[in-house]
Amino acid sequence: MKSYWLGMLLAGMVATPAFAQMGGEEPSGDLQKEWFKASDTNKDGKISYDEILALAKERAKALEAAGEDEEKQAAVYEKYGYVLDVYNFALADSDDDRSVTADELKAYVKKLEEGTETKYSSKDVDLLVDYTWDTEIAKYDKNGDGVIAKDEVPEKDQGDVDSYDTNGDGKLSKDEFRDLMKKAMSEMIDPAEPKEGPKEGPKEGPKEGPKETPAGEGELKKELFTLYTKEGRSWTMKYTMKMQGMDDMVSYMKTEVVKVGDDYAEIKVTMLDKDKNPMMGMQPTTTKISFRVPKATGTPKEGPKVETKEETIKVEAGEFECIVMTTEAGGSKTTSWTSKKFPGLAVKSTTTGAAEVTMELVEFKE
Repeated sequence: MKSYWLGMLLAGMVATPAFAQMGGEEPSGDLQKEWFKASDTNKDGKISYDEILALAKERAKALEAAGEDEEKQAAVYEKYGYVLDVYNFALADSDDDRSVTADELKAYVKKLEEGTETKYSSKDVDLLVDYTWDTEIAKYDKNGDGVIAKDEVPEKDQGDVDSYDTNGDGKLSKDEFRDLMKKAMSEMIDPAEPKEGPKEGPKEGPKEGPKETPAGEGELKKELFTLYTKEGRSWTMKYTMKMQGMDDMVSYMKTEVVKVGDDYAEIKVTMLDKDKNPMMGMQPTTTKISFRVPKATGTPKEGPKVETKEETIKVEAGEFECIVMTTEAGGSKTTSWTSKKFPGLAVKSTTTGAAEVTMELVEFKE
């Protein structure tokens, strides 16, 4: 389970900021409204934790009922495609009251657009642990006693219970799981723990796709979006996290161009586990990307110092001419390689700090 339960939560926490930056779930324009429409089920003007948890369970049951029928699966993905995911929910919930108002989501979107650094609060980790436990782990609690014993999990995972069982009683409790998460994610938790005001948005890094612009607005700049102009094109990124005392955690993100219009494209992003199977609890999302760029207004804000150069590198997907960027912030250093031929295509990225995170392009299909 060290390689599955823990890896699943950490992969989500690491991947979500990149997801927002890389064309997966870009909260701008109409999508912000779609998040509310799909997630505020009681129409009270805010999205609650109970709502997204209930929707996640509904989706899981619907997928189970769909079985291997691809058409039925596609219908489920379409129905729940705009439900706000728990990771963006946690970051948008600026006062940590487990609900997201329209103003909070707007402030969070602004932070994303500015590309400023993000930190989870300890209450965010509590929320993510509760969500992961309720949607994925609790199903192994066959006798309903609130803990997971060895004989309740698949045989291949039974040995890992000891890795999580900090009090030596042969069982995994939710509190033990929570403590491990907070320890593992210590570098991602904001030490200031602000009680008011929006949390900062994700770190600026390699972008795999521009933010969506409402249709018809801005200047058409199709040459900046060549990555998305061929229907059927797909690419897959591999994420590897290394932390002291833990097994390497590996996950993948596959992006496919499913539709191309005159001034937009629609892409589908799927998170995959280490075996390249769809990751449990993280359904594919479909996003519209506009080829229009809004006109700049005002004076650009001064950001962190970024060093750039050009370099040709070879990765599993092939050889690419890249623009290389290096940034340092918060005790970590990130170096990213972005394709020159396809602006926005992340080829490789390395981040060093308390944890070492590597992203690499492992497949690119025309």
